[in-house]
This record gives sequence, structure tokens and C-alpha cells, in this order.
Amino acid sequence: MLTVTSGLFGTHTYQVLGVSLFLAAGPPGKPDWSYLAFPFDLFAPDNLTIRAIVAMPAGTITTPAIRPFAAPVTLTPPDRVTYACPACPPPYTGNSTTLAIAGGTLSATEQ
Repeated sequence: MLTVTSGLFGTHTYQVLGVSLFLAAGPPGKPDWSYLAFPFDLFAPDNLTIRAIVAMPAGTITTPAIRPFAAPVTLTPPDRVTYACPACPPPYTGNSTTLAIAGGTLSATEQ
């Protein structure tokens, strides 16, 4: 589930399908990374693609296997989220916007 807060629509929770998640452990002493991408069709038929890239402290990812993070990650700039509309009608076709993530947390826990 995804909770989105918008100045236009308020706060809403959506079921998200087709999520891609990539985790990358950095070299010793360097940040680990998380990359998340998913389609968002609130404005159907003009589907958006949302991508988030988050730098995590070194050692957040402790194993190449999918496991809980060593600790929750505080989201701050330069973490960023991009939304794009590859299928929007002209003149918006392919346009995208990249925003800094102002705050929040990212965690991986066992369900």
C-alpha cells in the first residue's frame, strides 16, 4: 500500500501493483542504495511512473539476501523522487519532475 499526500487531493492510500525494488550495498564506508519504481494510475489514462532513489548509511544492507535493514533510514535531501508521464498526450509526453524528499523514514522489516 502507498500513502500519498497531495496539496490538490489530500491524503489517500492506494494499492500499488508492479513494483520494482533494487537494493545495492555500497563499498565499505560508502552509502548503500535503494531504488523503487512503480506505475501510478490515479490520473488514468495518463499513467505516471514514480521512481525513488534513496542513499542509506553504510551498513544498512547487511547481506545480499533480502533481510530487514540494520536500522530505519531517515530520508533527507539528496534523496529524491521522480514522477514521469511517458504516455501523456502532447505537450506533456515524456515530461518528468524530480523532487527532493523532505523527510520521512524507510525501513525493511519482516512481515
